[in-house]
Amino acid sequence: MNSVLILSCALLLFVPGPTNILLFNAGARQGFRQSYLLMIAEWGGYLFSITSWSAVTFILLSAGSSGVSFFRLLCAGYLFFLAFKIWHSEINTTGNIFTPGAIFLTTVMNPKALIFASVVFPENVVSSPGGYTMVFLNFTVAVLTASGFWILLGVMIKRRNKNRRIDLTVRSFSSLALMSFGIFMLYSTFQHHPFT
Repeated sequence: MNSVLILSCALLLFVPGPTNILLFNAGARQGFRQSYLLMIAEWGGYLFSITSWSAVTFILLSAGSSGVSFFRLLCAGYLFFLAFKIWHSEINTTGNIFTPGAIFLTTVMNPKALIFASVVFPENVVSSPGGYTMVFLNFTVAVLTASGFWILLGVMIKRRNKNRRIDLTVRSFSSLALMSFGIFMLYSTFQHHPFT
């Protein structure tokens, strides 16, 4: 059971997403020593988000499809904001988008948290404190492994290519990836929950 849960979590966590893009960018810009605390921030964001999704889902469902659409639009807007900040930031400065607080907020708004809460985690996990603790211990292993991987990937790419061209490539890739996630979220919002 635990190995299946860890594998399921890892498969989803290793997929490029908004938080992973920021971790990758932070590793390339700041190095691992200045970025490792971001791993804890991501874990905290998932802990808060997944734990809160039961209440949030109830509120959104009571508000109907417009409640779900509003949350998706909020997430998309935040992704566009991050893409803009990365694109216009100086490559040799950290700015305020690679802080633990920014990573925490991005993770809280990451749609993956809803998938974990509603699909990956067992249905009765919230009703059992012991089961919840055990599931999150296994989840912690997967989160820290995946976040460390994305930071180290950024560090390795930066070390192998120390010229300004790779800096521009990392910045462009990160901005375009975040923009793509935002556009996809907008599309899915109007496709499945159109405003009428």
